[in-house]
Amino acid sequence: VNRQWLEPLLSRLADAPHALVQPTLDIIPQEHFDQYFMGARGHWRFEWNMNLIFTAPPDGGVPPDAEHLPAPMPATSGGIFAIRRDWWLKLGFYDPEMREWGGDHVEATMKVWRC
Repeated sequence: VNRQWLEPLLSRLADAPHALVQPTLDIIPQEHFDQYFMGARGHWRFEWNMNLIFTAPPDGGVPPDAEHLPAPMPATSGGIFAIRRDWWLKLGFYDPEMREWGGDHVEATMKVWRC
C-alpha cells in the first residue's frame, strides 16, 4: 500500500455519503517485493456477459495535475472499496443467500447505482 491512500477515500465519503469509493491499485510484483509501480488510471466496467474488467479511460488518459481527483466508474470490484457503514446497512449488503464468489461486484455496483 502506498502512502496517503486512505485520506482521499475518506474525504470522498465525507463529501458524498452515498458513494462507494475505490483506491487505484498499485503494483508490487510477487517475485520482487522491493519493486513498486504506480497503478494505471482506469475504470472498472462490465462486458455484456457481466464479466468485470479494468480498462483505460475512453478519453485516453487524465492530465497529470488531475491524477488525484476522483473519477466516476460504471462498475466496482466487490471487495476493494470503502463505503459508509450507515449506507452499507441501508442498502442491505451482501445478499445472505449468495453462496459463491463472483457476484459481489455485480451486487455492489447495482445497489449503489440504483439507490
